[in-house]
Amino acid sequence: MSDAPQPVELVPPVPPLPPKRKLGRPRKGEIRGGITKATFAGKRATVHQSVEWVLGNFMLMDVTTDDAPCAFAWTYLMKAREHPKLAEYLFTKQIDRMLPNKTELSTANKVEDDGRDVLRTLTRLRAQARGDKE
Repeated sequence: MSDAPQPVELVPPVPPLPPKRKLGRPRKGEIRGGITKATFAGKRATVHQSVEWVLGNFMLMDVTTDDAPCAFAWTYLMKAREHPKLAEYLFTKQIDRMLPNKTELSTANKVEDDGRDVLRTLTRLRAQARGDKE
């Protein structure tokens, strides 16, 4: 038996890397990552709603498939995160297309200000005035 000091291990052993996963085609009925058709069963949204959802959730890391309004929105989010050019398109060109143009804005203002509120107020005042005279 030797009285020589034993070497001290200062760094914990590094666990082995997991085996590389082949990136072939997903199994039948499965989207990459284990997401199946059932994940989005019954979920529907318009393209506009989907893009709006992606824009609102792009930087949130705790978003899950349960939060997505439909499969398209989830796929768009994942792809935009993976591909910088798609993210750039989303935040420059796509968002511009979603904003209303001058014609849409002026039409919306005309519809909202069609005088109905003024007519209701005048009718109410007229009714009050008749009630006071009688």
